[in-house]
Amino acid sequence: FAALWHLEAAQLLELLRHESPQAIAVVLGHLPRRTAGQVLSGLSEEVRMDVVIRLAKEGEPFAEALRRLDAALTRRAHSLGGESRRAEESENVVTCGPRALVETLNHADLSVETAVLEALAERDPELGEQVRESMFIFEDLPRLDSRALQMVLRQVEPSDLALALKGASDEVKR
Repeated sequence: FAALWHLEAAQLLELLRHESPQAIAVVLGHLPRRTAGQVLSGLSEEVRMDVVIRLAKEGEPFAEALRRLDAALTRRAHSLGGESRRAEESENVVTCGPRALVETLNHADLSVETAVLEALAERDPELGEQVRESMFIFEDLPRLDSRALQMVLRQVEPSDLALALKGASDEVKR
C-alpha cells in the first residue's frame, strides 16, 4: 500500500468510501499510524466501529488478497491524482490485532478515541478492556504513583508536555 502513503486523509477517505469495513481495516493496518488515525476519525460512526472490530480481531489476509486490494486501490489512487511511488519512510508496525488498534487510536481525534473505547466496551467488553489496558492516556496520569509519574515525565519533551496540558483537565494539570 506504499502508493497510498503520500495521500492526505481526505483523499484516502474518498478512496475508501465504497470499500467494505474489512478492506478499510486492512488498509489502515498498512498505513502510517498518524494517517490511519486521521482516516479513522473521518469515518462515520457505524463504519468506524465495524472497522475497529475488524482491525482488532481479524488476522492478516492472504497475500494474494492483499496484492489484489493494493493493485485496485493503487489504480484508483491514480485517478485521485495520486502517484505511485515507494514510501520514503517505513514504519515497523503491527498490521492487525489490538495493538494495531491502540496505535491507530493514539493518532485519532480525542473525541473519536473516547467514542470508540466506549462503544467497544459495550459491543465487546473483553476486547474493550484489552484495548483500554494497552493504552496510556492523559487521564491515567493522576492514578500513577509519584515515582512512575517522574519516570513518564522524564521521557516527555517539556514543549510537548506544555502543549498536551493545554487541553487537559485541572486534575491532570495538577
